[in-house]
Amino acid sequence: MKKKNPKIVLSYLFLRNYINMKPIKRVELIIQYFKTNISAFEKRCDLSNNSIGAALRRNTSLKDDTLNKILDSYPQINPIWLLTGNGDMLVNKNTPEGFNSLKKSSICDRVRMIYDFKGFQQYSQFSKVTGILEQTVSNYLKGKQKPDAEKMEIIIRAFPEIDERWFLTGQGEMLKSKDKKISDLSITSDSEIIEHIAQNLERFKSLATFRRVVGLKD
Repeated sequence: MKKKNPKIVLSYLFLRNYINMKPIKRVELIIQYFKTNISAFEKRCDLSNNSIGAALRRNTSLKDDTLNKILDSYPQINPIWLLTGNGDMLVNKNTPEGFNSLKKSSICDRVRMIYDFKGFQQYSQFSKVTGILEQTVSNYLKGKQKPDAEKMEIIIRAFPEIDERWFLTGQGEMLKSKDKKISDLSITSDSEIIEHIAQNLERFKSLATFRRVVGLKD
């Protein structure tokens, strides 16, 4: 049997772990990149003493307030990378200007907008898609609790049509360009219209006009 190249195996393991790592581990990379230490990092970010150190030891999630403080203190850090691991660590020419804070609007407001956009009527529907507890979903929608970094990443991955930058910062459009609502049917192909209806059939069924057009019975 041909032996596997140990370097390739190690590279694969590193890549897999890098993709699956929590934001707190990427914070550790930031500390290493800027050649500082945990205590100095916490002080610069106005975080409580040993808060990052404890989170690193326990591999716990970060609250959005903590993420805000880190991004405010290190505006050169790409927030998408910090939360999801996607993209580059540092802001570059492809990162929109001013895209360095999660404070532009309430994250709970954006969770509510996703909830409404999907046409959900019950917390259990959102919970089923994301795996987040119904009570937690209720708290998000009522503004009683903000999703931490881990939960925000779960929501992003559960709704791939939602633009990550919008969800994290409130900047730009809610939907990725290819998923924007059809506004001009004259330039839209039949297949695109059919696909759009199929994806939103349950929502359309609740509309009286749509029910008459397609002959649905009450």
